[in-house]
Amino acid sequence: LRALAGLPTLRNISLDFCYAVSDSGLSALGGCVSLQSVSLLSCEEITDAGVEALAHCPDLRTLNLPEFAAISDNALVALSTDATKLESLRLDHLKEISDRGLASLASLRRLRNLTIQSCSRITADAVGFLQHALPGCQVNFKA
Repeated sequence: LRALAGLPTLRNISLDFCYAVSDSGLSALGGCVSLQSVSLLSCEEITDAGVEALAHCPDLRTLNLPEFAAISDNALVALSTDATKLESLRLDHLKEISDRGLASLASLRRLRNLTIQSCSRITADAVGFLQHALPGCQVNFKA
């Protein structure tokens, strides 16, 4: 991933089912100024540190987070603070994410699509709060 990070026009990368992807690899991508879309489906070794690194990509618009990874509210707070151009986010089977982390996403005014599936600590009330805070965002929620 370090070699890819040096590509000045890299905009989209799908690392789906690349099981060896780690936080250090994502740290290298975190410096990629043109990166707009990252998909990490089934990259279960990713933690908050990897997501926080990606949040520093100034043009990040789409992020599909991996299922069953050790990603917590801290990652969502980092995204809400640093990934201000984020338009689409996918959260699936992330047991450490809670209503607190979801509420932090209310600051992402460009967020248009949010998918939440099987995140056991996220409640319908928190989803309702977010929908009220971001009326232009389509939220797909399955408990």
